[in-house]
Amino acid sequence: MKIIRLGQNISLLGINKFLIFFLLGLLSESIDAQINAEMIFDLQTHHVHSSSIVELPNGDLLTVWFEIMDSGKERTSKNVKLMGARLRKGKVSWTHPFLMAETPHFPDGNPVLFLNSKNKLFLVWDVLQAKVWHAAVLKIRTSIDYSGEAAPVWEWQDNIFLKPGDDFVNEVKEKLQPSPLPSSAKDKSTKKETFDAYRESILNVSQDPVLRSIGWMTRLQPIILKKGPYKGRILLPLYNDSLKMSICAISDDDGTTWTPSLPIVGPGNIQPALLEKDNGDIVAYMRDVSGEYYIHKSFSADSGNSWSPSQYIDIRNPNSSVEVKVLTDGRWIMICNDLNNFKKTERGCCDGRQRLALYISEDEGEHWTRKLILEDDTIKPNVLEERGRYHYPTLIQTRDGLLHLVYTYNKRETPYAKSKDNAIKYVIIDPEKL
Repeated sequence: MKIIRLGQNISLLGINKFLIFFLLGLLSESIDAQINAEMIFDLQTHHVHSSSIVELPNGDLLTVWFEIMDSGKERTSKNVKLMGARLRKGKVSWTHPFLMAETPHFPDGNPVLFLNSKNKLFLVWDVLQAKVWHAAVLKIRTSIDYSGEAAPVWEWQDNIFLKPGDDFVNEVKEKLQPSPLPSSAKDKSTKKETFDAYRESILNVSQDPVLRSIGWMTRLQPIILKKGPYKGRILLPLYNDSLKMSICAISDDDGTTWTPSLPIVGPGNIQPALLEKDNGDIVAYMRDVSGEYYIHKSFSADSGNSWSPSQYIDIRNPNSSVEVKVLTDGRWIMICNDLNNFKKTERGCCDGRQRLALYISEDEGEHWTRKLILEDDTIKPNVLEERGRYHYPTLIQTRDGLLHLVYTYNKRETPYAKSKDNAIKYVIIDPEKL
């Protein structure tokens, strides 16, 4: 077992039970949560990323991720597969990884697992054409036979086709405006010339009926609405790298057919994570690709059909995925990379994924308090290649109330290391101790 407290990893493996309880007694005032943390599989050379997890009706946990099987990269390799593993109810170790999906000669990416209201299992992911994000296509497969030892038995597979119309273009024209930075930002100015050029490029893409219909990608799990006139509606969050904005795929027939919402318009919001408020409004928290590096937030008062322009909140976001969930006790939880001081690396991504933190809100997102640091490599020498990257979290709360978290674990900064630096990490958190 491993106990994690703020900013520290304390390994208790190999210590006898007496010493464990002695140490727990000494640390009881400073431990925020008791955590069982392990790798789903041993550290390996293959790059693995973007995991998802679901609790099955029999109590098993099923997880999925994409894995590059050669020395290529996410967009360019012809051998990127979706792999998965199962944790049997009552067991302590995950099964050996098995194949979940593969599109021969194309990279598969960003898989998402979820159950509909009838406990049908869905796997949704994106497949890249032409080695570019903006040519991605959405794929979906389902299963009702998923209680075996390995992968589910898939019964059906298809693409998800979306056709945003003229109302999509009008929404972008109306709502794409500069967003004010949070009060804590040192420089609150937005260069008009820079934004005007950005706005023109986004408008040009949105007006192209082909470009606004393809390139939509998955990342985080959908929500099934519990309130309002569309109770039971599935909202599947999606994003588009060429448009640099988000939408939801909407299903009112339990996942059989899908239609697009209006876009979540803003200066560079992608990878939305969704929550439903007590009053039925929907809230989306999103990754920032605008260069300002604050988390985006948007609201929907009509069950996900339309959205307010996204605004920045006062939590940093170093160009990395954000996860949010509503707990059964009503609190909101957020897991994100939240470094204040970071810089771009030569790869074009940000030096901010060395710390992964957990936040709690007691007032439906009005205020957030950091409760736990899950990973922190910022104390290592100022050499990026020697620091780890801990990112793309996915969180669920199981029927017993515990939180189960999976995320990408890179021992070193580069995600394509030739040494054994890559795994998917699995963490259990007791929310009562947060």
